[in-house]
Amino acid sequence: MATWLACAGFAGAQPSPSKVGAEVQAADAELMQLDQVHLRAAAPRSPRYVEERLADGDLYMHLHDYVRASIVYTDIVEHFPEHRAYPDAVVSLGDALLKARDYLGARKRYREVLDHAQDPRFRGYVTRALSGLVEIASRTRDFSSIEGYFAELDALPDPELRSTIAYYRGKYLFRQAVPLDDLPKSESVPGDVTPAFHFDAALLERAAASFEAVPASTRYYPQARYFLGVVASIRGDYPQALASFEAVVALPADTDEHAVVRDRARLSVARLSYQLDRLPQAIAAYRAIPPDSDDYGDALYELAWADLRLGKAADAERALELLAVARPQSPHIPDAKVLHGNLLLKDGRYKNASEQFDAVRAEFAPIRDDLQRIRDDNPSLRAHFAELVSANLQHFDPDDFLPAPARRWSTPDNQFDRAVGAVSDLEETRRLIGETQDLIDRLDGVLGEPNFPVIFPDLRHQLQGIAAIRTRLSLARGDLVDRFESGREVGGELAMIRQHRRQLGAEIAEMPTTLKAFDERNAAVLTRMDALDRTISSLAVEIQGLDARIVATETFLRSAAPPPRGVDAINAELAAQKQAVKGFRARREALVRQLERARLTVGPGDPPGKEAEAARARYDALVAQERAAAGADADARYAALFQQIDALDARAAAREQTVWQVANERVGAMRVVVDEERSNLDRYRATLGGLKDETEDVVGAIAYAHFLAVSQRFYQLVLEADVGEVDVAWARREEHRMRVDELTRARAREVQALDDEFKEIEGTPARTETEEAQP
Repeated sequence: MATWLACAGFAGAQPSPSKVGAEVQAADAELMQLDQVHLRAAAPRSPRYVEERLADGDLYMHLHDYVRASIVYTDIVEHFPEHRAYPDAVVSLGDALLKARDYLGARKRYREVLDHAQDPRFRGYVTRALSGLVEIASRTRDFSSIEGYFAELDALPDPELRSTIAYYRGKYLFRQAVPLDDLPKSESVPGDVTPAFHFDAALLERAAASFEAVPASTRYYPQARYFLGVVASIRGDYPQALASFEAVVALPADTDEHAVVRDRARLSVARLSYQLDRLPQAIAAYRAIPPDSDDYGDALYELAWADLRLGKAADAERALELLAVARPQSPHIPDAKVLHGNLLLKDGRYKNASEQFDAVRAEFAPIRDDLQRIRDDNPSLRAHFAELVSANLQHFDPDDFLPAPARRWSTPDNQFDRAVGAVSDLEETRRLIGETQDLIDRLDGVLGEPNFPVIFPDLRHQLQGIAAIRTRLSLARGDLVDRFESGREVGGELAMIRQHRRQLGAEIAEMPTTLKAFDERNAAVLTRMDALDRTISSLAVEIQGLDARIVATETFLRSAAPPPRGVDAINAELAAQKQAVKGFRARREALVRQLERARLTVGPGDPPGKEAEAARARYDALVAQERAAAGADADARYAALFQQIDALDARAAAREQTVWQVANERVGAMRVVVDEERSNLDRYRATLGGLKDETEDVVGAIAYAHFLAVSQRFYQLVLEADVGEVDVAWARREEHRMRVDELTRARAREVQALDDEFKEIEGTPARTETEEAQP
């Protein structure tokens, strides 16, 4: 390269063309290396690509990003069905979709696993698939085809699997017999379950038989015995239920799952003992639940009532105080505070009781007032919630349905939670559709760029190598002409051509001639783009400032009383400013997209690259003119080198065409997928639109009913606090009255004593209290 630059600058003694030949041979060797790289229609991937993607999906699952996890697992499932990790990906995809509440999609994947239960590759995932399928059936109340899977799995020669199947069959039958919404907030509180709700007795008996069939040696034995206790409590056989739960408590908790089951069994023992009026046993069971248990808050609150029922008010007070410290977010806290105030009142600590009731009122009266204000502001409350559902399908905010403070202390409601979850799911679906459309638009933009092959790293590497070689070949041609003309007199038209060629040659010499130089060139371009990005980001801040000023002005106009003069003109100007800001935001977004496309297509064929290609073509044309005018082809040595350079350049051009052909094949495959997704989006939008009206009606009615229930709860809480205050005042009055009565009686006794003493002094017999009472 240094030789080329030196020769381009001046003509000295006649140099040998062999040095140019050495450079040409080096370029030939580099081109051969590029030719040896096999370019596939699909972009190259790591040999452990599937394992890496599976690990990515597992990481997203641990981060609770179930949508991203499902996307990663779907990539494996759709493109690598023969890979050994395929069964793991299928069942993991089912788990991710279940967590994301895509029950139909999850069911499809779980069924695929069970359909291949005979395949040893899938055998280890049957339990997870069966568990997920039962969970989906219980939530959707669709139990079709599950019995068929149980029958097929029973035929497998695997005793351990049959034991597992017995447990899941029992759970499946139990979910059929007892609708999920008819249970308390979880299946772990059977002490609250009574025969007052509907259940299918025949299915319940079949479920019990399946649970009985689970051997003690299996991992599901504690859960099976626990469910037997639930079944007995539903039937109203509390002694049998109590015995079942006590048996679970006696089992070793050798896993975290078993520890959870044991804690729930303890809570069930406590509740049933309380219901059977075995208060000491109930208190002992409540106290046995460890502080790290999810049921600890429930246990403390119910322990207070058990202590109170047993007459241990001090112990009840300690339990409530511990609840406030250990579980400050428990939904029992409001009721616990009222109960604590009543305990203080009962103990005669009127000042403390009054402070407690005041605290309850101070904390919960504003919530009650907020809820009442919503009712007052919306005479048609049911229609209001239907409108909220419609609005939240665009931008979901749970505070719209229930203010955050009220939601914090409201008791769990499965139906309301599922209804709000449905709205959240639909809003997320709408958002994902929008994001997918945005991604399609961005892909279309990038794939439509003139130099789209550079978006593939391997193809960009090829194109950069080819461009570097062709630049070196162009410089070699010029160097060869300079060597031929060295020492010769050049004048006339040839001198002018050479002058123009050398001027352009200085520009060509600045172009990248190695891959490292290309990387440095790309880094410099990206640095300039970073500066543009910062400028565009500053525009976003300015646009937000304009928005803030518009909002502040509107707020002032609404609060001004009376409205300022010319308010209509001001509002018209604000409307115009809003439209202008909207336009600024759209133009900034267009700049962001344009910059994004430019970033992705930095390399050969970008605007600087196009200019370089055009300059190189002009340089080659000037070299050809100068070569012909100088008669360089008359020298066999130079003619052979020129032919070698031209042949090598043709090979480089052919390799470039191959790269473009591969790029077109890849992009063609991508466009097929993009077009398919585009048609899917149209179908999704139509489906989403069809669900909108139904969701507004159903979810609006559920939200309305839940709002009324929560409003009543906080009304009742504040009312109980007010009643507590009245009770404190009445107790103080009674205490004062009794003290006055006692003082009056004491004064009467003192007066009587003085009167008796006086009578004794006078010699008159003292009158008795009975005589004094007579007229």
